[in-house]
Amino acid sequence: MLEEVSGQDLKVFFDQWVYRAGQPKLDAKWSYADQVLTIEILQKQTETFQFTLDVDLVLEDGSTIRKSVDIASESTSATFTMEKKPVEIVLDPDTWLLFEAGKVIAL
Repeated sequence: MLEEVSGQDLKVFFDQWVYRAGQPKLDAKWSYADQVLTIEILQKQTETFQFTLDVDLVLEDGSTIRKSVDIASESTSATFTMEKKPVEIVLDPDTWLLFEAGKVIAL
């Protein structure tokens, strides 16, 4: 019924979030050089999850830029061209995702 209404295959969603115990445990590393921001998201739990993670990039003036990263493996890297260096990254700033946050390290 839900698949008919949404028009999407929801098997992965239900397998991960309903039938499997636990939730993602995430660490992140990030670096900025030559106007390129590289973020690496690491899943620390036994079984990997697939999801989209919103990330806020906080700039020195307090403004933010929101990006989305598709997570599908134990380690996922994303790069973004940016004119200004971020001072902080915030994983899931609107708290939509059930996950256990670990370290977020600037390299």
